Amino acid sequence: MRIGASGMWVGIASAVVLLIAAGGLVWFGGVGQLYGIGTAAAAAVVTVHTLITRRRDGVTCEDPGLVVTVRGQRTVHPWSGLLEVGWAGQGFPYTGAGLLLRPVAGGPWNTPGPNNPTQVATLAVFGRAGQSHARTVLAAQCTRHDVPFAANGRRMLNDGPPGSPYRTDAPRRPADR
Repeated sequence: MRIGASGMWVGIASAVVLLIAAGGLVWFGGVGQLYGIGTAAAAAVVTVHTLITRRRDGVTCEDPGLVVTVRGQRTVHPWSGLLEVGWAGQGFPYTGAGLLLRPVAGGPWNTPGPNNPTQVATLAVFGRAGQSHARTVLAAQCTRHDVPFAANGRRMLNDGPPGSPYRTDAPRRPADR
């Protein structure tokens, strides 16, 4: 199953709305609203840039592992080498959504490593339908291959590995509270 660019019209619509907001600030607020104008215009430019440069990127779930294609480069991450997989929805500082991986191999300070997951792909997935589809596909494939899946990837970035006492969802002793 492939996860790739989706919700392109949502991305285009959000860029247009941001440009209209910047234009409205210029029209009604004058140049005194430069911060808001610059922020809205920059967000629109970054959204369009993501739509153009990331539209061919994707993640394919296969039996050997997750195949990540970014700018024409194909990387295979075998299921046996993954400690945890996550999906990060769109939000600051990323305009697109992305796949997060926590590999088994690596030392405590390696990035990516067991203690440090990383976002290996930023995809042009906009809108709730595209995000939901990506999470559903990844969750099903992770369950099939016995790899834990984190639906909230942003939380996974700040968490310890599965089974770690430093994980936010780890059971706590009464003395630790």
